[in-house]
Amino acid sequence: GMADIDKQVVLTEDTYFKVWSIAKVFTALEIFREFEEGLLDIDRPITDYLPGFKINNIYNEEGIITIRNILAHRSGLPRNECVLLKGSPNAKRSLEKFELACHDCYMAFPPETRYKYSNLGYDLLGRIVEEVRDEGYSNFMNNNLLPLTGMSESTFDTENISGSENIATGYEYYKGKFYPIDQSRNIN
Repeated sequence: GMADIDKQVVLTEDTYFKVWSIAKVFTALEIFREFEEGLLDIDRPITDYLPGFKINNIYNEEGIITIRNILAHRSGLPRNECVLLKGSPNAKRSLEKFELACHDCYMAFPPETRYKYSNLGYDLLGRIVEEVRDEGYSNFMNNNLLPLTGMSESTFDTENISGSENIATGYEYYKGKFYPIDQSRNIN
């Protein structure tokens, strides 16, 4: 396979791939570690951990957004974030911008009424990790969770990768052609 079709860069065992939504598995794993350590309760409202969290709701049914219903994509949160986050993902509280941008977002559905895949929900879980662990999400995951999995060549921060030539370009295949997917260095 090719790491970059246009530049004819061949894949090697040292090529990095972005895992995109598979990162949700690692976030969930950390949330359950915190649950097992007694640091959080997955059935409590997320406002217990993010007191400044607020999102607009046009539904008569209020409902409570809990960690459990975010984990199951049944929180009613919209699919995506309401702001594009730039800057270093290692900054302590870097996900706070997503949390604060929710003030301009609207619920997609009342909690627990429907399944709705939500990247935003997992961003908020990452934000809870920052609050509970009192450390930036990327730093904490790199230094604490990934070593437990044996993934010593993995990272939650592209700034830790030396040289962009080691990062595979993602492609979408459409009507017989490959189109590169923008894999910018934004945390989201």
